[in-house]
Amino acid sequence: MAFALIFAQGFALSKGQAAHSESLPDLVPILSKPMNGEVTVKNLGTGEAGPSRLTLDCQKEGAAPESGGCPDLPPEFASAYFDPAFPMNATIKVPALAPGATFKHTLAFWELLHWPRGKYKFTAIADAAHEINESRRSNNTATSTLTIP
Repeated sequence: MAFALIFAQGFALSKGQAAHSESLPDLVPILSKPMNGEVTVKNLGTGEAGPSRLTLDCQKEGAAPESGGCPDLPPEFASAYFDPAFPMNATIKVPALAPGATFKHTLAFWELLHWPRGKYKFTAIADAAHEINESRRSNNTATSTLTIP
């Protein structure tokens, strides 16, 4: 027989090709456009993802990178969104996600912020601490903007 198929883990393999049986998650952040205070993480992979952290950075166009230029997080929300590993970002704890599952989070402080005129860029990074063994890391970043006239 010149050609044979072996079925393993749902993949068709040619004879002699090694079967890859490890299912891995693939966490992808999603931000609304324009930014509205909602962040989403979806597991596009075939394996379950354990708990992870998503970071959210805000940078006002023209502001110095070290200052960010964005409104400060209200003090009463600091403990819920602060992580010493990411002191310059809001950090959202993401629960374990099954394949295809989605986690949505609305920033509890969003409606309390006062946005001066300008353009703001938001960058979200899923699995910011690289704690999850993923099938792809190249899609772990999402961006959005908010323009205040």
